[in-house]
Amino acid sequence: MKVSLLALPESTPAALYGLYEVLSLAGVTWTQLTGEGDGIAHFDVAIVSTDGKGFNCAMGTPIAPHAAIGDIDKTDVII
Repeated sequence: MKVSLLALPESTPAALYGLYEVLSLAGVTWTQLTGEGDGIAHFDVAIVSTDGKGFNCAMGTPIAPHAAIGDIDKTDVII
């Protein structure tokens, strides 16, 4: 499942990068910890912005999008 996390200047870095980390590791971490499961990520996650360029959020933390939202061919979920 493809997930796009829309980064806006008002985004908080903890919410954005925390969600990226949690979703990216879903299906992977359990296998790493226990050896059980297939270890395949359940989500293909990308941080996107309106123009694909990096920026500093309101707190001053740099946000580095993977792409512009318009460059994403298909996404199942936009958050």
